[in-house]
Amino acid sequence: MRAGTTCTSPRSRPWRAPRRVRLPHGLVVVLQPREEVGLTGGAADIVASGILERHEVQAIVGAHVQPLVPAGAVSADGGAVNAAVDEIEINVTGRGGHSAYPHLAVDPIPALCTAVLALQETVRSAVDPLHPVVLTVPQLWGAAASNVVPESAGAVGTLRTMNAEDANLLYERITRTVEGVAAAHGCRGEVVIRRGEPPLVNDPAAAEQARAVLGRLGIPTAPFASCGSDDFATYGHVLRTLMLFVGTGEGTAGPMLHDPRYLPGDDRIRDVARAALAGWLGSVTALTTP
Repeated sequence: MRAGTTCTSPRSRPWRAPRRVRLPHGLVVVLQPREEVGLTGGAADIVASGILERHEVQAIVGAHVQPLVPAGAVSADGGAVNAAVDEIEINVTGRGGHSAYPHLAVDPIPALCTAVLALQETVRSAVDPLHPVVLTVPQLWGAAASNVVPESAGAVGTLRTMNAEDANLLYERITRTVEGVAAAHGCRGEVVIRRGEPPLVNDPAAAEQARAVLGRLGIPTAPFASCGSDDFATYGHVLRTLMLFVGTGEGTAGPMLHDPRYLPGDDRIRDVARAALAGWLGSVTALTTP
């Protein structure tokens, strides 16, 4: 259908081509692939493609729904608002056997379980308690049958940090803990660390200007930061970055992000659009203000 033509039906208004609007600054819409797929999502692909440089992009803005922010409010804070995330894989090797004769085997399961529990104390004792750190180990595996002592057992989890120095220290401490606990059980322990996304750091000037725009729109703001992670943080290596969190208000009593029951209402589409507009205008102001 050509621009400028109209199409009518008994139940709809005439279709009209959108009018051109002169913007105060160039705008590029980024349709990112592989968002939160694996440890490195599609943001790395976008950065590596060179398309941001070709379009002379200077700042990037995102908006994400967040049930821990009050409904109708938006968080637009400067500084670190999300954590870096790394995948921690633990492997413990012993000697397999029959469950009826455990004395003839070297069971890696007790060593693995002890190591996973010991890592919580390792994290607590290694890092300043004022620095956010979260180690979660939700996946463990061992034998495929109930009457088998497996030769090896393993676990996979994530380490989330806001500070690079804390992360580097914990890589060494986690490895040393697993190897030591495994050795105490007569097993061999190994840790594989897969580096993921960096911390998500909002540009302070863009965040301040975005809050001013939100105020003019009559939208309340609320502080928010978490140890969640997002590959949007990767853009921070090359651009001014601003992620806004749009409140849906379910709080801790309702379903959280990544829960299949979490489904914000359609009215939140408007809230996200207004937040993205405020973020864009705030970033433009920050870029053009001496």
